[in-house]
Amino acid sequence: MKTSFLYLFAKCAALLLAFSQMPLEDGIAPVTMLTLLLCCLFAADILTASFLRTQLPAVFLRFVVIGICLYTGAAFLPLAVINVAQLADNGAQEEQFWGITAVSCILFLLLLQPSLQIVFLTLAMLLLLGILRTLNRKITALTARSNQQSAELAAQRKKINGIKEYVKAVRDTAALEERNRFAARIHDQLGHNISGSIILLEGAKYLIPTQPERAQSTMQTAIDNLRGGVDSIRTALHEERPDRAGLGLSALHTMLEEFSASYGIRTHLETTGNLEEISVALWMCIRDNLTETLTNTIKHGKATQFTLTIRMYNRALRVEYRDNGVCSGTVRKGLGLEAIEERTAANGGNTLVRSGMDGFSVTTVFVSRQ
Repeated sequence: MKTSFLYLFAKCAALLLAFSQMPLEDGIAPVTMLTLLLCCLFAADILTASFLRTQLPAVFLRFVVIGICLYTGAAFLPLAVINVAQLADNGAQEEQFWGITAVSCILFLLLLQPSLQIVFLTLAMLLLLGILRTLNRKITALTARSNQQSAELAAQRKKINGIKEYVKAVRDTAALEERNRFAARIHDQLGHNISGSIILLEGAKYLIPTQPERAQSTMQTAIDNLRGGVDSIRTALHEERPDRAGLGLSALHTMLEEFSASYGIRTHLETTGNLEEISVALWMCIRDNLTETLTNTIKHGKATQFTLTIRMYNRALRVEYRDNGVCSGTVRKGLGLEAIEERTAANGGNTLVRSGMDGFSVTTVFVSRQ
């Protein structure tokens, strides 16, 4: 609520209170005219304060209302005090607000000499106004802070998107450079052998009618060259074959880091054992299950930390997805958990789901049949 509307509400309440204390011997017409006049002044105050850059017209109108209140009588003391409080609120510092309001209230009491009932009503309205004013300031501060945090969050998301695009560009560039390097290596190792073998075979073709033994020796040399080229290709392919465990862990690291950056939940990855024994199908299963459990953490967990643990034993693989969210003891399996169970079973594994005060966990175990 804007401060001007808060004071408008207080003024209307004080106006009703004043009319309830006024005698009606002179008829209702003067009361009605006074009511209309004050309401017009209130409306003009709101309009000038909202649409004009300078506050002088609004200050003048508030002084006019104070003058009318002092002229009318003691019944309008609460309305006069509220207008003084509004002037102090707009022109004085926070520590001076109550001092100015209290001094003005004492002066009005000495000038108007109201009844004890009017004094108590005035103090009650000041107390209510102070409470509403304090709450309004806190709400305004919280709203401003929320807007600032929203702007900071939007800036962070924009920064994260920029980082993602940069990482993607770096990956694409690295992949292109690696492909060019591998192509150059194959060309250097295999191109010379093939070109030389073609020349030898063409020469052997002409030597067959006249020098068959020399032609046979030339063809054998060409065959040896081609075999050497094939062996070079096999060696290159074996050396350039990507590390399966490294690729799998890299994908999981990327998912966890992006999740942490997007939702502010700390993530951790723990691994033990020889991860090279994990097949590509199991890496894909782990990755898809991680996606499901991260989604579950966002929707239901209220967690601040997520841990992925991969342990490879002699003939068994154990993967645990755990968060520290607040959970009840009962687990209701939705589509996500059912998909994890089906995916794990399709790869020959079993799924165990646990829920408690220490968090929520999904454990999958794969046992080798060899």
